[in-house]
Amino acid sequence: MTQRQLGQRVGYDHSLVSRWESGTREPTRGVVDALERALDPDGALRTARTVHAVHP
Repeated sequence: MTQRQLGQRVGYDHSLVSRWESGTREPTRGVVDALERALDPDGALRTARTVHAVHP
């Protein structure tokens, strides 16, 4: 899936998807939830975000 396709699925521009991937922007919890629904990784994104928030 391209950044453009993912952006369309979650309602954001592909340039913002690129920034999330590169780490220059951090997605909000709501965006992580939308990405998780779009990608269906069995909760891995939400778990990773929670661990990162607890152990920065």
